[in-house]
Amino acid sequence: MLQKQSFEQIWRERFARFANQADDDAGIAGWSPTGLATRIRHFNSLWSRQDNEKRWLDAGCGAGTYSGLLDSSGAEVIALDFSPVALQKGKQRYPQTIQWGVADVTRLPLPTHSVDGALCFGVTQAMSASEPVFEELIRVIKPGGQLWIDGLNSWCLPHIVVQLRRKLLGLEPHLRYQSPWQFRTIAKQQGLQHIKLHWLAIAPSRLASFQSVFDSRLVQQLFQYVPVIAAFFSHSMIIQARTATK
Repeated sequence: MLQKQSFEQIWRERFARFANQADDDAGIAGWSPTGLATRIRHFNSLWSRQDNEKRWLDAGCGAGTYSGLLDSSGAEVIALDFSPVALQKGKQRYPQTIQWGVADVTRLPLPTHSVDGALCFGVTQAMSASEPVFEELIRVIKPGGQLWIDGLNSWCLPHIVVQLRRKLLGLEPHLRYQSPWQFRTIAKQQGLQHIKLHWLAIAPSRLASFQSVFDSRLVQQLFQYVPVIAAFFSHSMIIQARTATK
């Protein structure tokens, strides 16, 4: 009898197909071009680093989109992913100052407290649990360092429809969605401090012209002050936090 593949194994194979078949960063990561562009724009509007936060990890880097952004800020970047094909394409696209390597996000080949900050985007959706990812990232970040990690929002109305439809059809979950409140609770339970939850509303590619509505100051303020509304319309969420200081 064939052994059933784990959720992580299925996603490893899926990402491997993305990397082999696509030549653009969005396709390699499994995003639409407009979706990835929105994510990058949103991250750029939020992220900053202090001068002493020099060494950064991009865990689950794919073809290196965010690694390139970190490198352009003057950071020393370690870009790790389990897909050699995606890493090779990243090497061809981005500066050789980036240190590339094959690794599992739950078993990083880095010493404890060896980086000043870490990004982990597009990973938890392909994991059966987020806690091991948090634990390993926190291990390698120095005390007081930054962590940025995202997850797919289970409260998002389109996601609710997709999950219900798959359940009615008897299909296994193809992505892991998380409650934003649970996501923040995990961060708190892991000992992270100064936790912020950022909402990311992404219009479907066929309705990309409406993205400016989500990005408007009025809607962003509405999301900030009425988080339940933000949860219903946000495709994903980002945790921004700092590790505990000694």
